[in-house]
Amino acid sequence: MMIESGAEVNRVEDSLTRLGLSYGASKINVYAVTGHIIISLIDTNGITHTQLRRIESVACTDFSRLEKLNGLSREKCSGKIDETQFEESFDSLKEYNPNQLKLYIGSMLAAGAFAVFFGGTVLDGLAAVFFAVLIYFMQSKFRRFCPNTIIFNLITSFLVGICICFTAQIFKLNADKIIIGDIMLLIPGIAFTNSIRNLLVGDTNTGVIRMVETILWAASLALGFVLSMTLIGV
Repeated sequence: MMIESGAEVNRVEDSLTRLGLSYGASKINVYAVTGHIIISLIDTNGITHTQLRRIESVACTDFSRLEKLNGLSREKCSGKIDETQFEESFDSLKEYNPNQLKLYIGSMLAAGAFAVFFGGTVLDGLAAVFFAVLIYFMQSKFRRFCPNTIIFNLITSFLVGICICFTAQIFKLNADKIIIGDIMLLIPGIAFTNSIRNLLVGDTNTGVIRMVETILWAASLALGFVLSMTLIGV
């Protein structure tokens, strides 16, 4: 759940190690990358247990959920809550849903502000706000039907790009400024930053994997918008 929320892998490994020791393991080793987690621990009887978990869901950036998960693990490790309370709180976080209204408003403000900041007019900013709603709607409603982020980014950027280009031609707006504002909602900036951080702390494999992923995600965004602009002739 932490990886799915956008956590760096060393945070996941540290949290699982702390939790394993708090549950009574005498020794625990954790290896985590973006696609799977391997845990090997030795219990109080000297028996070794090893388990691998595959992570198949789409990763996103949800720092609110990540903060709650991180805080929950620390409460358990410090002894503030027992196993039953920990499991109840953990189960509640499985059903955690962020405030959709705040996310819509945040997307609208970000897209509109970036469009104006990079030289667009007020009307360009308003258009970017409108298409920001469309982008977040696609992210919240259709993302689960397309688990491959590269394909999702390509389809989303192409469809939104088509709509932006048509709108810009009809109302004489700057399509490039609107696209700049809206593309900011899809650029994997946090994921790329985490990849650099992983490289700097020595998690080379995870850092390289995540960096390649983010480059491919960004390339799919660029390709989708370029195809739409080329098709419409903007």
